[in-house]
Amino acid sequence: MLEGILIGLSTAFSVANLLMVVGGCFIGTIIGMLPGLGPMSIIAIMIPVAISIGDPSAALILLAGVYYRAIFLVGPHRQFWLMHLAYPPRWSPVLTGTR
Repeated sequence: MLEGILIGLSTAFSVANLLMVVGGCFIGTIIGMLPGLGPMSIIAIMIPVAISIGDPSAALILLAGVYYRAIFLVGPHRQFWLMHLAYPPRWSPVLTGTR
């Protein structure tokens, strides 16, 4: 039992899978800011990309990173990220609520 847990942790924390998480979160951030394109639709679009990776654990980690970043970016955080990325000097009113 302990051996299986150690194998799973070594797989999850390998360099390739950590890069998949970072890449998935980056893609999820970009997709989460786009109106009309939600997390489920980007997962459906990225299934061929995940299949072409070849490693099933890396593919699932990539899709999980995309999904969770896109799902948790919607709501009040979307306006903050859009203003922060588009106009850095003008994003303080978003935080303070003043003009």
